[in-house]
Amino acid sequence: MDDREDVALTAEDYESVLVAMRMLSSRYRSGWTLNEALNQWRLVVEDIEEGVDTQWAWEYHNELFCRDWLYEAWPLLTARVRALRQSLLDGLDERFAAATAPMRKQETALGHRRGKWWHDRYPRLVSGEPGDELPETWSPAPEYVEDDRLSARSSLSASAVPPGCERPGGTAALIGGCRSGVGALAVVGVLLLAGAALVASLGHGMPPSPGGFVPSSV
Repeated sequence: MDDREDVALTAEDYESVLVAMRMLSSRYRSGWTLNEALNQWRLVVEDIEEGVDTQWAWEYHNELFCRDWLYEAWPLLTARVRALRQSLLDGLDERFAAATAPMRKQETALGHRRGKWWHDRYPRLVSGEPGDELPETWSPAPEYVEDDRLSARSSLSASAVPPGCERPGGTAALIGGCRSGVGALAVVGVLLLAGAALVASLGHGMPPSPGGFVPSSV
């Protein structure tokens, strides 16, 4: 677990990590180790820095549960284990604080009475549809940014659809034809010819090659 060669962890140190895992596993249903919880917190912070997708805005506080886990696990760890991971945790917390803003309506926030200050902050950047509803506590409204990941996926999906196949459920969409009905019929004809060739090959004792491909010599 340790990443410093000059620090040797004892059995007591490792036992404290196992105790934290056992005590918190039923509450969070995660089974995280200390390193896994820290890594999950890192991933959450990175997502917030890039811009939270508005379709997940109402699940935002659930994403912070890994930080809750760390908050409750920390007192259960030995001083040596905490010292090894404190700088990492502090660095992630600083990045989270920089990427978020304090909620204005503290009376409706979730964390201020429990010491979990991260629940009292919301993302400064969001991506998605500008018209999507956001929690009232996200005020003033976050800044919308372009999500390159979503754009890339949309472009890929669009390029994978042949012209004329945009209408869901159409014949051309099902068989991969082109814009005209003639193109669709042509594809059907190719499939019928391939089937006839397959039957012929079986009749002459020539088995088809793997994957259903019929040798051109047939």
